[in-house]
Amino acid sequence: MDIENPFNNPTLPQEETPKPEDQEKSFVTPEKKFFNDGKNTLLLGVGKDAVDLSAIQEMADKNGFEQKGEFHITVLGFKNGGEVKKVLKALPEAERQNALAQIKSLVEDTDWSFVFEPQRYHISKEYVSPDPKNKDAELRERRESYIQMVNLPGMKIFYDKLNAILGTNLEAPPAHMTLYTRGDDDEKSKMGIGINTQEEFLKMNPELIS
Repeated sequence: MDIENPFNNPTLPQEETPKPEDQEKSFVTPEKKFFNDGKNTLLLGVGKDAVDLSAIQEMADKNGFEQKGEFHITVLGFKNGGEVKKVLKALPEAERQNALAQIKSLVEDTDWSFVFEPQRYHISKEYVSPDPKNKDAELRERRESYIQMVNLPGMKIFYDKLNAILGTNLEAPPAHMTLYTRGDDDEKSKMGIGINTQEEFLKMNPELIS
């Protein structure tokens, strides 16, 4: 992510100047910040009225996708949140409380304004888990999502400072929102698909839909 130029479009040749309409995009501010200091996860709540679904809703309905009940950007998901929790747990109590206080201040002080990118993707992932009824078998569940990419300059800034606080090397995830979901298990599919790194994102063979 290009922090110096948050409107940088990676699909443009380096020598091509971004179009004026790209530079005129307005930043959106998340409605809420949800930091869970037990799981050390962080979500940015985005109001539904901020997201224009007009270009994708008909396709989603036709293909049996269900709109998310709420929209959010995941900053710290279960994987990175688990790593943060592991590091904090290993610290002496006083140091742990100090580090946690620094993280909470970082959450509040970071500018989480973002810009909607033009790219929306269809992604899918198969989840495999042990079958509780048969120890020699596995359960397979496929989930699919339509996601909206966003340009969130504060994501990298947050991770750089978080890594400095904890002495870690956590990678910032691709900033996105899940718009629609479907899957083999209706309830589980509503959780969407966690994307922790750019490498994980590419392994899902993302299909550009708009």
